Amino acid sequence: MDAGEREHAGPTRSRWRAALFLGFEAALIVSIPLLAWFGFQNLLGSRSGAYVIDPTSEDPGWLAFVDPTPVSLIVETADARVGGLALLIPSGANAPGGAVILVPGSLMVDGDRLTDLAPEAVSERLATMLRLDFDNVVIADEAGWQQLIGDAQIPLSNPDPVPGPDGEVLFAVGDLVLDAATVSAFLGRSGVASTTSGTSNRSESLALEFRRDVFWRALLANTDLLMPTQEPTDPNGDQQSPAEVARGRLVSIAAADYRVEAMPTNIADVAGTTGNVDADPAQVEALLNEFVALPAGVGRLEVRILDRTGTNDLENAARSLGRAGFQVVQIGNASVFDGLTTQVINAPGADSVLVTELAALLGADIVVSSNDEEAVSTVTVLLGTNNQISSPDE
Repeated sequence: MDAGEREHAGPTRSRWRAALFLGFEAALIVSIPLLAWFGFQNLLGSRSGAYVIDPTSEDPGWLAFVDPTPVSLIVETADARVGGLALLIPSGANAPGGAVILVPGSLMVDGDRLTDLAPEAVSERLATMLRLDFDNVVIADEAGWQQLIGDAQIPLSNPDPVPGPDGEVLFAVGDLVLDAATVSAFLGRSGVASTTSGTSNRSESLALEFRRDVFWRALLANTDLLMPTQEPTDPNGDQQSPAEVARGRLVSIAAADYRVEAMPTNIADVAGTTGNVDADPAQVEALLNEFVALPAGVGRLEVRILDRTGTNDLENAARSLGRAGFQVVQIGNASVFDGLTTQVINAPGADSVLVTELAALLGADIVVSSNDEEAVSTVTVLLGTNNQISSPDE
């Protein structure tokens, strides 16, 4: 190579070196975000364990939806008019027992007396008042009672004379046996009939509610009579009618400890008094919270509970918040078991007053609103090391 060629090769090699340097520099700049992403993933892996495609309840990222407590509503009717209502609340699918809560037909809801509403309209009105969804509604007229109790004969002791359409005694005081054809009249006739031995000293409203209490206790005491009823609506047993579902819940409630409770109202025990009755919302909510472990309904704060420790009892936490009146829609494990304290992640559409009540109950801090578009009104609770609500029930 002569001197001219050497002079020409020198600048060429310099340009190649500069181009290679710039190329390496550009590659390093491009790789920085990728290296950061892989590093972050490794950090997460070091805190939450191995990546799991189908996580179980022991793994980070596990989630499960929560089914609310099933509640049946029985609308007792006579002559196409509402006489009273009963809530059937079983303890659970694997726990027999439960409660029947009796609601008077004279209850005032949003300015209307329930007896003045069409039977089909009562369930929605009552659901709004109680902030409680009914997954099962039975209109218990004569045909409804036939579906509900079939050919069962229910023995009981009648506490007060029951009037007929013209004031005559339809059901006298003493031992009776009721069937599907006579239950509606027994439960739906208001007022107290006169007898040769005098008139009952109960008010009309109280007499009816006392009579309803006697009937429902007698029905629960004789649920064995409900078993040999007609075959399910669907021959394959895949689908049951509302009455069949309610009958099954009655049997489940009666299978263990149960209670029959009257909704707290201002019904007076004064002879000859009639009229409308009101309920105390706080007392009604307290009664529902006692029996409805996982309530659902309009006006309740929706809550998702995630465990950030891997050790908290999620099912008991859900029941604890449910008993406090919150609607738990989902439980699960956080994506990372970081072992931090309990926090409440607010949601942009959630009721701020209820969120504050939730945080106070948990002793937790409220943090920034969630950006989860699927949880506009669902608040997330991250259960941490200072959690107390998931400890076993006493």
